[in-house]
Amino acid sequence: MGTKPAPRVVFESSEMHRTAPSDVHFASMDEINDSSMDPTRLYGRTKLAMILFSKFGLRDRVIKPNGDNVYALAVHPGAVNTAMQQQWKDAYPGITGKLLSNAMLFAGRDVEQGSYSALWACTSDEIEEKDMNGFYFSDPVRYIFGFDACCLLNLSTDI
Repeated sequence: MGTKPAPRVVFESSEMHRTAPSDVHFASMDEINDSSMDPTRLYGRTKLAMILFSKFGLRDRVIKPNGDNVYALAVHPGAVNTAMQQQWKDAYPGITGKLLSNAMLFAGRDVEQGSYSALWACTSDEIEEKDMNGFYFSDPVRYIFGFDACCLLNLSTDI
């Protein structure tokens, strides 16, 4: 029997992580529950948390110290045409929400296309061959970190 690939944990993050506040620290419940933040920044912050957790939470604080052969990854599926796009209307009542919702539905990927990045991260041999543990992928076969590594390292060590 041949060698089996290492298990993988794949988070569905988003390029919307770039909308997270630049001063996010995840340092207190007050900051996390900040009701003055608009919905886009709240969403961006959750997507940033997924990227940080895969790299600096799971990989650096659990997988590496235990010597486990597990990969933690985060991916961006793209704007996908699902009912989730209707939430723009709730987040931004009026014409803005309707425009955003319709734009996303028009420009978005179908559900199958939206699954490609996660499927690639789950199955690609390249992940292990290039030791891409903790990476963030914005599209299949094109990997990026999507953040300022220096600031991210400081933020992740503070969490």
